[in-house]
This record gives sequence, structure tokens and C-alpha cells, in this order.
Amino acid sequence: MKDEMEVMDALRMRIIDSLSSFIREPGVAVTLDERSVLIDFPDPDNMARDSVVWITPDWENIEELSVATDVSTLRLSVYIVCKGAPSAQLVRRAFALWSALYLLVDDDRSIGGVVAHTRVTDMDYYPSVAAGRTQVGIEASLELQWARED
Repeated sequence: MKDEMEVMDALRMRIIDSLSSFIREPGVAVTLDERSVLIDFPDPDNMARDSVVWITPDWENIEELSVATDVSTLRLSVYIVCKGAPSAQLVRRAFALWSALYLLVDDDRSIGGVVAHTRVTDMDYYPSVAAGRTQVGIEASLELQWARED
């Protein structure tokens, strides 16, 4: 049976391995690794890199399908925070990463067969994450569904 951490870890590894290849914005290059894609609550004050992605669970709904199977719907917030450049470049980088995230999900809605379906539900843009700092952030919501079998 797949659990929530297995699902979030699969999404994290997909982002680390492939997100950069979906960036379509000319002049934007971002390298992501284990220190820049985290399953944690966002901490912009302690970012290890100039671009960091945080995956944070919001809620989960479990519905019974049969005696032995339930369907889980896990809602995640994916935070993209960028710093270390002039504001105009940060906006361009943040939106390039957001677009790449959307394309990554659209390319493989099963995250390599780990879940049955993934969808992006919405996005919010934050022009300044912390007062007095040049940072921008995007919060995207994803819903992931999979069967939970006994």
C-alpha cells in the first residue's frame, strides 16, 4: 500500500530529476537538487539555494471504493521561492519554474506510476515573501489521487 510519504517522495524526486528540463523561458537556468527541493514548511530565511521548492501537505480525503480499497486524495502546496537577483529577474525565474511545474505534471500525471492522477488546481503569486528582501514566491496547489488497498 502506498502511503503519503511515498507519494510526496516520488513527486520530490520527479521535480529534482526533471523540472529544469521543462523550463521554456529563455535565459532562465535553474539547477535543483536534494537541498533545493524539500518536503517541509517554507523557510525563506534559511534557503540553501537561490531557488527552492517546498512540498507541504495540506489535507487528505479518503473515500471507500470497496471493502478492500479506498481512494486517497492528497492536497499539497508546492512553494517556489526565488532570491538573489534583481526583482525583474526573480519574477521571470519564479514564473519559469511555475510553468515548468505545470508542464511536468501535465507530462506525467501518474508521477511514474506512483499515483493514479495528479492535477494542478491553482496558483498564487507573492511579490515579496519577506519585508525588506528581494524575494518572490509562488504557491501552487496539487491534488494527487491513488488507490489504498489492504
